[in-house]
Amino acid sequence: MQAFHLKIMLQLLTILLLHNLTYGQQSEKVFRSYLNECNLTFVSPKNYMDRDTQGSFAYSKKASLSYFFKTLQHKRKQIVIGIALIPIRQPKYDTTIMKSAFRKHDFDANQSFYNLLTYQSDSLYSSMRLSSAQRQAINATDAYIYQLNQTELFMNQYSKCLVLAIHRKNIGDAHICYFYNPESEMQVRKEMNRNIRMMQFKPDSEFNPILMK
Repeated sequence: MQAFHLKIMLQLLTILLLHNLTYGQQSEKVFRSYLNECNLTFVSPKNYMDRDTQGSFAYSKKASLSYFFKTLQHKRKQIVIGIALIPIRQPKYDTTIMKSAFRKHDFDANQSFYNLLTYQSDSLYSSMRLSSAQRQAINATDAYIYQLNQTELFMNQYSKCLVLAIHRKNIGDAHICYFYNPESEMQVRKEMNRNIRMMQFKPDSEFNPILMK
């Protein structure tokens, strides 16, 4: 009887491990796909390991930041990085009426980047625009660091979040979120500076979207 129970337990563990492996493979595939849609490169930062991305959202006072396609945790567990990717495409107008309506309101899909900065940032802290040299180093049209107006503990553990938001006109955005607790703030700022090139936009000539053209 004990041998039978042990066999059942081993079968269940095998199924669970296969499920987690399959989910991890699919998650990485989706992440790579969205990197392509935003024309971005990614280099995993030193001393960080992948975490399960299931249910990974960051909640602010007004909404939840976009789904994190990749989540990384520092080996000492004082910092977690969540990466949200947002492709940008100007709308295609099928009729003269639609063209006229959108032109009247001067619609520009790139404005969503700046709207999100205003919408998600904590007004008690000033957003900081990266210098021209820093933006050029990652081939970004624009880039800011802001404090997320966070309302819930991320992963039931982290109470604060600094976000590096990078933007490439008419291509895409990345929001690289550093979650931490107050005692790790100095370390987080060092990590952000050290990993500033973790994500970079490729030259526009290499942009080859598949899902969203």
